[in-house]
Amino acid sequence: MFGSLGLLAFLDLLVSLDLLVSCWFLWICWFLWICWFFRLCWFFRLYWFFRLYWWLYRWFWFFCPCIFRITILTLRYNWWVHTCIWFLL
Repeated sequence: MFGSLGLLAFLDLLVSLDLLVSCWFLWICWFLWICWFFRLCWFFRLYWFFRLYWWLYRWFWFFCPCIFRITILTLRYNWWVHTCIWFLL
């Protein structure tokens, strides 16, 4: 009698462990899918950001005056050249 109860308890433990492992497996799969989905969303967000950046960049280089371009470039590289250009102007 105790042998069959022990066997049933052992089988019950195996089933509960199996359910626990399968639940953890499902949670891990769900978590990885969510991470992949958000990474995909982040990729598309970066894609649109870079398209906007490229459009602004083209607009800047084709439509802004030349002196403004020189000023921005010199400001980006070294501030003292930028200051000298503005004093020369």
